[in-house]
Amino acid sequence: MATGTSPPAFRVETSDDDRRTVGKVVYQATVSLDGLLAGSGDPREWAMRYSERNPTLEAAIRTTGAVLVGRNTFDAVRRQARATTGAFPGADWTGPRFVLTHRPLEGVPDDSTRPFSGDLREAVRLAQAAAGEKNVTVLGASVGAQGLRLGVVDEILVHLVPVLLGSGVRFFTNDELPELDLERLSLSVAGPVTNLRFRVRRRSS
Repeated sequence: MATGTSPPAFRVETSDDDRRTVGKVVYQATVSLDGLLAGSGDPREWAMRYSERNPTLEAAIRTTGAVLVGRNTFDAVRRQARATTGAFPGADWTGPRFVLTHRPLEGVPDDSTRPFSGDLREAVRLAQAAAGEKNVTVLGASVGAQGLRLGVVDEILVHLVPVLLGSGVRFFTNDELPELDLERLSLSVAGPVTNLRFRVRRRSS
């Protein structure tokens, strides 16, 4: 169940009988060579050194219809936006954002950003309804790992950068993550960044 008092700027309607084509759920991250999303203390400014033009990232932004993001990542991106001179990739994206959190969101400029404290499967369902035929982009290590464990993530898109951070926030943080088979869909290079896209293969139970 969503929290907060302000009504969202977008309307979400869902139905068990809905037959619309929905997009994919894509866990996306910029990752260091030693498998970290952020350095010690959760700084992410290092990623700005690799923010030059990247057609794969630009395509991912264009095909995103909604974002599902963890609270730590949401706060980190907001801090980065305030500290950055000029635009960074995805800074001008507009659309519904679902922030998984149990704490109120403060200083959110509009109602397109919506706190959510319920079950992740329900958050994905709402995000897909809001995204329409576009994709839901998942941001944040904890949310990504939970989504993979629950089987709601369809693809993983990694932007691998040539840096070693040593310590910090790992790409996958959940020790309960099961063994998963992945199928590589694409590999591309944009300057120093290597883009890797994988499909998560479903295993029959």
